[in-house]
Amino acid sequence: MKFALVDGCKTEASKEAMGICRCCGSGLIPKCGKIRIHHWAHKREKNCDNWWENETEWHRNWKNEFPGDWQEVVMPDPENNERHIADVYNPSKKLVIEFQNSPISIDELKSREQFYKRIIWVVNAIDFNIQILPLQSVKMDIEEVERKLLGGRLNSFFKISYQVEVKLRKKRDKILQNKKLSEVQINYLMKIFNSE
Repeated sequence: MKFALVDGCKTEASKEAMGICRCCGSGLIPKCGKIRIHHWAHKREKNCDNWWENETEWHRNWKNEFPGDWQEVVMPDPENNERHIADVYNPSKKLVIEFQNSPISIDELKSREQFYKRIIWVVNAIDFNIQILPLQSVKMDIEEVERKLLGGRLNSFFKISYQVEVKLRKKRDKILQNKKLSEVQINYLMKIFNSE
């Protein structure tokens, strides 16, 4: 966890500080070593938010793109006292952004979406090899490569040689690599999220 309450203020972990968890009210201790990202940890084994996961540098870097007041916002459900910590929350939009760097179950994904109501997912799909439907332009590029090499789609019923399949997959992966989210697209996403 990046933030704790220290003397009533939302504060990042630092050596010698003692903090309070903003979600459950338990004591937190700073973890400020040389290997892992500086963070707060519960003094006793406690999982106050069962959706909470260890934070990676990728996760932290994304959160740092937003104002500190928007990061790690405790979201309570007044009906059942359930509480979760949103990675980023824009109060004027009533919109949550969750950064997901590891696979989660469909059930957990649905429960987060039901809880937060308005949510945008930013997923690091590279590290855990999930398949995401490509953008229309990427899909057209892939289909063109498949037509040129195979005269048909990769998942067609006829058998192709292993060498042709490897060549096709390399070309397809190169197309996908070139179609990654650009800095302009990221800035556009941030602009939409920050607009009133």
